[in-house]
Amino acid sequence: MRGLKLFDEALHARLFYQFFLWCRGSQQQIPSDLEQIIHQFETAILESTDVDHFLSLLQTDIEDKLHLLVNRFKAEGRAISPTFKLWDDFLTQVLQPIKILISSTRNGIWKVFQAMQVELLPLLFASNRNNYSRYLTVNTLLMNRLPENVSKHFCDGKFAAKLTSSRFYSVWMDYTIETTENKALKDNGVSIPTDKIVISSPDTDVLVLLMHHRQSIAAENVFFLTGRVGKHASLVRYISVDDIIKELTPSQKRILLPVYCLTGCDTTSSFFGHGKKSAFRLLKQRVGSHNGLTTLGSSDLTIDQFKHCMPFVGDLYDLHNANTAMHEQVDPIMYGYGRDLETDTSMPRLISQSAAAPELLNNLICECDEHNCSKNCTCLENEQDFTAACSCGASADIADETTCNNPMTIEAMEFLSTDYDFDN
Repeated sequence: MRGLKLFDEALHARLFYQFFLWCRGSQQQIPSDLEQIIHQFETAILESTDVDHFLSLLQTDIEDKLHLLVNRFKAEGRAISPTFKLWDDFLTQVLQPIKILISSTRNGIWKVFQAMQVELLPLLFASNRNNYSRYLTVNTLLMNRLPENVSKHFCDGKFAAKLTSSRFYSVWMDYTIETTENKALKDNGVSIPTDKIVISSPDTDVLVLLMHHRQSIAAENVFFLTGRVGKHASLVRYISVDDIIKELTPSQKRILLPVYCLTGCDTTSSFFGHGKKSAFRLLKQRVGSHNGLTTLGSSDLTIDQFKHCMPFVGDLYDLHNANTAMHEQVDPIMYGYGRDLETDTSMPRLISQSAAAPELLNNLICECDEHNCSKNCTCLENEQDFTAACSCGASADIADETTCNNPMTIEAMEFLSTDYDFDN
């Protein structure tokens, strides 16, 4: 979701940039008070004062003065460029329904939430998301047949859980586990005394965290509710956290969380061919050989911690012969790590070269007239050849000396038109 948000911001930034260039080139006047109203609206949101008033002003200004200009700009762009049409459709038919869907849950607007789910259904079918397209269709039909009293509460916003009294701070009911029970477990544990606590989650991480933080939970009994209702039988079950802990020795409990994270969790990839059962079986059988894993995760990775991880992985794959010879000689430098001289710790080495070609990173296109390229255009100033995205329409595969004044484009064109015998 963060990636889609960044992608959406990048596309809109590009769209607005081209829109303002279009307004300047076609001598279209943008309302002079629009920028002032936007700043006032931003201040109102930050200070939570007069938000509705400035929102109304902004909507009026956009609908009366700006909306027609934007529609004209888009109509011209879609008629000229298939690429423009593709990304405009992506913004309006994919990203916009997703953003409205999220906003409807944050604000607790049930009818908008339902409408956006229906809006997204064709995309789920088109992208071959079988489970979503199959069950969301059924869910939408069922939600339209809710009992009257339930439907009324949902329309009042009670299909979502409000985390604080502030605006835009509701979440869908299914996500409350991540911000309540999990957060409490990952902080200082549950501190309210009670006889029994039941934590419900489909995530195994939560069970391991419960076992690790059990001493901090002020309750006589802790149960973990997990599973799902199967096609032929219910797999929902209550697991006694205390009963599991009784089966573990103090040494096993100390390395339980490090071993779990090492062998695969939300932020760590699992090992090929070995799941949690293999790791847990090894933990119980040979805990005495791996007590050094206790400190894993308590600080930045040290050489000693790295050396303690290697034997465990070796035992997991039953590599006893290779294991014995390399435990004391293993050097993280051989595995892509570097040494931080100040802290004397091993740190992963990051890539030093550019992430992509300069043309992609610069994201430059010129705004010259078609087939009338200027010698002082943006591409030439940045020592970059033209591409098909440039307004002049010149690129290495179609340019010549009569349509392009950029020597780099001409050089690229000549290179592509020359036959080279690379075998010799």
